[in-house]
Amino acid sequence: MKMKCPRCSTKLEVDAAAEKDKCPICGHEFSIPQKKPHPAPVATMDSQSKTERKPQIVAQPPAPARETPPVVDTPATRKPVKKLVFLVSGAAVLLVGLVVFGFLIPSSKTPTIASPLVPKGVDVSGAAYVVRRNGQSDILRGFHVTLIQASAPAQVLERALTTVVQNCKSESVDWHKEAAEGRRKYGEMESSTDDNDPDSYEKKCAKEADSKAEKYSQILAKVEGPVDSAAALTLIESTGYVNVIRDFVDNIKIAATTTDVQGTYKFTDAPTSAYIFAMFDTKDGFLMWAIPVQGSGSKDLFNDTALPSR
Repeated sequence: MKMKCPRCSTKLEVDAAAEKDKCPICGHEFSIPQKKPHPAPVATMDSQSKTERKPQIVAQPPAPARETPPVVDTPATRKPVKKLVFLVSGAAVLLVGLVVFGFLIPSSKTPTIASPLVPKGVDVSGAAYVVRRNGQSDILRGFHVTLIQASAPAQVLERALTTVVQNCKSESVDWHKEAAEGRRKYGEMESSTDDNDPDSYEKKCAKEADSKAEKYSQILAKVEGPVDSAAALTLIESTGYVNVIRDFVDNIKIAATTTDVQGTYKFTDAPTSAYIFAMFDTKDGFLMWAIPVQGSGSKDLFNDTALPSR
């Protein structure tokens, strides 16, 4: 059964027998409408009486065909035909003359074609800075700010989640290799291998990587239709792979700029449905922004306007 998430409008494939489900993109839990069986039609006395009193149609004999008198070829019957041929020939000659005259003498007036109406964009600008834990603010100069589409195609999110699953599986393989290398280095016995030791650090890391791969594989299977870019970025940010975020943004980028010496940026003619994206990694934590343009004005990038981390 297919339906949209009430919060982010993402198309999802849900179980019709279940009462509730959870959106894998924005995490919103919603109820699934249950279909009621239609009652069987009940025959009524009116319908039965109508079928019983159906009138019988009596076939009528066909009417006798009228005889058409034969056409006699006389000079009187040939005159209209000659006139029709003359008129058709004259019209053809006149049409050819008009076409030739139009090619020889081109018109000085060029017809104008109305251009389609294009939604007018807005000018948007703002400042970029971060507030440290000690209360001091740092201006972000030369900071990359990107204008992205408000919704991303399903193929873009699928490509990002596929990369996440592959990275998790590669991490699991690497952790198992490190565990095997440790056993060879320290000469551990076969009975105390990494797979049998519940306290092994490498084993825990490998299990975590396998669990993440399974989690995002299930989310990947439910992706369908365009998704909200801010919700998709929050989902990808939870994986911890910053390079996947950059690839995702590059696929839905509209324009890009950098802040000046005063830490300000500006976009002209920006679509009102777009998002202003940026990210910054600090010692105090990772910050990522996806601010809707909506209208012209100031859109500052600082701690309070950043997306919440999952």
